[in-house]
Amino acid sequence: MQKELAWDRNVRPTDDGQVTLVVMPGETNTNPYKFYYLNAMTIEATPLSEADL
Repeated sequence: MQKELAWDRNVRPTDDGQVTLVVMPGETNTNPYKFYYLNAMTIEATPLSEADL
């Protein structure tokens, strides 16, 4: 099973608490309809530290 993880510490919600995630097919996508699969995703929120502000 292939596991790929992505971490982005720069994600910030809008003033009303929303985060938008945009996913698109990559350059190596060979499906003629550009289908792709996102099997699972976990989003964890952590409080900002003083260094993050």
